[in-house]
Amino acid sequence: MTRIEPNCDAMRMCTLLTATTAGRYAAAVLLYSQAIKLMPTAVFLANRAMAYIKLENYGLAIADADRAIELDPTYLKSYYRRGSAN
Repeated sequence: MTRIEPNCDAMRMCTLLTATTAGRYAAAVLLYSQAIKLMPTAVFLANRAMAYIKLENYGLAIADADRAIELDPTYLKSYYRRGSAN
């Protein structure tokens, strides 16, 4: 697995938060996709699912939520995203 420097991680997360809270969901999807390639986590997948929901792309939101649940069945937000996409 590729690892990036911690300060790059912080900058990437800051960019993700800015894109998501500013309503730039298409940009958030792209940024979460990059983050998932580097480190696939239930958190990133559930958050990208939320961006897909905001873009009304429910099929991809469900797929991300399902994958997030597979990675970490204890991360409850994944189930919420799955339910919201239906």
